[in-house]
Amino acid sequence: MISRWKVIMTDSRESAFAEGKFSLKYIKGNITKAKKETLGIMVFDTKRNAEAFLHCSIYCRGQKIIRVLPIGKGKRPKYIAENCSALGIQRFYNPLKVIFGGVPPNGTICYSAVRVMD
Repeated sequence: MISRWKVIMTDSRESAFAEGKFSLKYIKGNITKAKKETLGIMVFDTKRNAEAFLHCSIYCRGQKIIRVLPIGKGKRPKYIAENCSALGIQRFYNPLKVIFGGVPPNGTICYSAVRVMD
């Protein structure tokens, strides 16, 4: 199984950029499942891509990278919003480019579930 890399909050082990009911918890050894109304759990194909994303984020303080194993077939979104909390989850995974949208960070893949390894 190919490892993927996920950025989470260091203390809470929750999603780094999703809030409220869309914020997921990542506990070592557990399987975390994406919410039905999303494209999935956003991960990176390489640790280097996860590190590049983390270092370019203005919100990187208090975040870390963990290793996960993907479950299901991955999807590579064409566009995502740059700030989930500002636009709402429906626009975060918009299939069409929106005014505040942008291309996903390099190596972004979304999965329906992941097994947390770290």
